[in-house]
Amino acid sequence: MVCMDWRESEHPRSPDGRFVDAEGWLVKLSERIDRQRASNPYQALQFYQMDALLERTLHPRPLDATFEVRNGVEVKVGQEVRVARPDPGQEGPPIFQVRTFGTDAFYPPEHTEPIQHVYRAVSVDEWRQALQRGYLQSDQRGTLAPWEGTNAAVDPRDAVSYLPRYGSGVIIKIEIRPENGWFTIAADHYLRTRGSVPLDAVVATTPIIDRDQRGMPYVG
Repeated sequence: MVCMDWRESEHPRSPDGRFVDAEGWLVKLSERIDRQRASNPYQALQFYQMDALLERTLHPRPLDATFEVRNGVEVKVGQEVRVARPDPGQEGPPIFQVRTFGTDAFYPPEHTEPIQHVYRAVSVDEWRQALQRGYLQSDQRGTLAPWEGTNAAVDPRDAVSYLPRYGSGVIIKIEIRPENGWFTIAADHYLRTRGSVPLDAVVATTPIIDRDQRGMPYVG
C-alpha cells in the first residue's frame, strides 16, 4: 500500500457520515496510487509488512507464546522467551529465560538458554563506515550514557524504532560471541557491549529502509 495524504474532498459522505459513490472513490484512489508509484519507486511498509520483511530477511527467534481458547478460556500455548535480567546495579550474561506454556501445571516450567543473536538498526553512514573499517561501533545515537556502549535488541521489531528518523538505514543481525563482551542490565531487555563488533559477526541484514518526512518506512 502506498502512503498517501487524506483528502476529504475526494470522499463524499452522506449526512450520517457514510461514504457515498464508493465506485468513484475507488477510481480516484487507484489513480492517486498510480501517480505516486510513477513518481516514487519505493513501497510504504505497514506494520504487518515490516514484520514480514524482518521475518523473511532476519529469521528471528520467536519470543512470544501464542494464545488458544480451551474450555472457553484463552490460555497461552508454546514458549515465551524473555531476557534474563540481573539484580539492579549488576551486569548479567546474555541468556534467555524460557517458559513453556500449555501443560497442566499451574506454573509453567522454566529454563534458560544462551542468546544467540541480537538486532541493531544502523544508519547507512554507520553501516558504510563499518564496511570500510571492518567492525561496528556505536555512534552513541539513542544512548543515555557513554558507558552503555553499543546496544542491540533481541527482537528486530524493537530495533525498527532506532532507524534514522529521516533518512536511510538497515537492521542487522549480529551473532553473540563470548569474546565480544555482551551483557545485560536490570533496566531493560537490551544487550550491550563496550567493545567493537567485528563485521564477520553480522550474519544478515535487511534491505535499505528509508523514512520520509512523516517517519513512514519505505523499501525499494
